[in-house]
Amino acid sequence: EADGIATNAAKDVIVDHCSIAWATDENLTASGPRFKGATPEEWRENTSRRITFSHCIVGEGLKDSTHAKGAHSMGSLIHDNTGEVLVYGNLYISNNDRNPLFKGARGVRW
Repeated sequence: EADGIATNAAKDVIVDHCSIAWATDENLTASGPRFKGATPEEWRENTSRRITFSHCIVGEGLKDSTHAKGAHSMGSLIHDNTGEVLVYGNLYISNNDRNPLFKGARGVRW
């Protein structure tokens, strides 16, 4: 499903002063391939890390759109062994859930 902005296995990324809205999945996401590698260390190496989301407006994810799961208005998901993420000074507004949700992430600063 389409995210507004997604870091999939990205490294050293700053997303600053952006407005993200109307995505069919999450509006703003940091993640990567699930369990790519033989060990947890390899999983962590192959996913997003050193990511900053700052001073953004993250709002109004599409609730009744084309998402396979039906109603799905989400803000941000930080997951899949993602590491060293800073989420700072953002405005989350009018999303149903994940404002933000940290799931399986390491070294997150909020």
